[in-house]
Amino acid sequence: MFAVLFLAAYLYRRRGAIHKRLMLLALTAALMPSPITHLTGHFAFLRDKGFVTPLIVGAFLAVGAIYDRINFRRMHPLSLWLALAIFVLDNLWFVVVVPSRAWHAFAAWLIR
Repeated sequence: MFAVLFLAAYLYRRRGAIHKRLMLLALTAALMPSPITHLTGHFAFLRDKGFVTPLIVGAFLAVGAIYDRINFRRMHPLSLWLALAIFVLDNLWFVVVVPSRAWHAFAAWLIR
């Protein structure tokens, strides 16, 4: 996901508003879930609460839309719809793909 968003940001580098939002989403969507999951795993009271990581990532994804709303009195469509799509896709990935037997076999093959 990072590569796709980064490439899109690179292609839109001459359109500042789109470029900035794509770079922010590339950072938050692709690079934030793993460190947040790692961090929440260190606290015993958060380990069994699976909703904490998506909630924190969703908050990071919402920052761009909130910034737009406060400063420009409207939300840029990219800040709203792409962030929402990324949030849904990330959650589907972790609910459907990650627990699957095929994913675990692929991951085991990768670390051999």
